[in-house]
Amino acid sequence: MHGGRGSDALYEYAISLENIEDFDRARSIYEIALRQKPDVLQITVYEKYVKLLIKIGDISKAIETIKFVQSKATRSVDFMDKELKMLTQ
Repeated sequence: MHGGRGSDALYEYAISLENIEDFDRARSIYEIALRQKPDVLQITVYEKYVKLLIKIGDISKAIETIKFVQSKATRSVDFMDKELKMLTQ
């Protein structure tokens, strides 16, 4: 799996796993998809990943991930700002 197609397929697979409520495997696949393109800020993948983290109750990892994306983003500095505020109240 090289280039964009591999991580796109992984992203779709993670969504499928999430849809059948296999949350642990979905989380692992999202993480692999994000590692596939470390130099690319995959906003859509990160957003789905954070929402999954919130759903499964890993709030500290969700907050950490939102802050990471916000620190790396040039156009999406307000990435999931509403969710971050809700999680840190």
